[in-house]
Amino acid sequence: MFAEEEKPLEVLIEYEVGEVRSGIVEDEQLTDLVKAISACRHVVLKGIFSHEGHTYKADDMEDCVRKAKIAYDFSRCAATVLASVISKPHGERVVMDSGAKALVSQNRPTGICATKGFGAIKGAEHINIDNLFDEHAVLNSAEFRDMVEIGDKVEVIPSHICPTVNLYDMAYLVSGGKVLGTLPVECRGKSQ
Repeated sequence: MFAEEEKPLEVLIEYEVGEVRSGIVEDEQLTDLVKAISACRHVVLKGIFSHEGHTYKADDMEDCVRKAKIAYDFSRCAATVLASVISKPHGERVVMDSGAKALVSQNRPTGICATKGFGAIKGAEHINIDNLFDEHAVLNSAEFRDMVEIGDKVEVIPSHICPTVNLYDMAYLVSGGKVLGTLPVECRGKSQ
């Protein structure tokens, strides 16, 4: 039926990373499926995703780390928020323009799935955002302060990607520092 439509059918491929719910299990399966989709005139591959929900049920920190490492081997962090360093006011403090309107002010401060801060700096994941205000993110790190200058762009790995994506109308597909295309966030604002 969709082959007669003007707009092609857009599909996502799920890659199984440990939750054992659905998705491609082997790289060869993924390659074969991508080739099959590419050969279809009326089907477009929109992306590949995974879900590490099984880590939420870890028995203890050691089990959580083990499960997360297995998943990490399959699907490294694919989404970041681009932020600008806007000031270095005093001491170790650095301020960026990516506050709660750019990143969710949600984290897990305690428990087995605790996340430190409100996002981490890509490439320096041990450096975290300490505080979020509507338009500002504040980090207190001498290391980060020495790494950046006012005006620098940095990528932030959100503390919770699901609600962060819902803050945006558009996602940019980037590889090697170049924008390859855009994707609309079509479900944004659809809750009623």
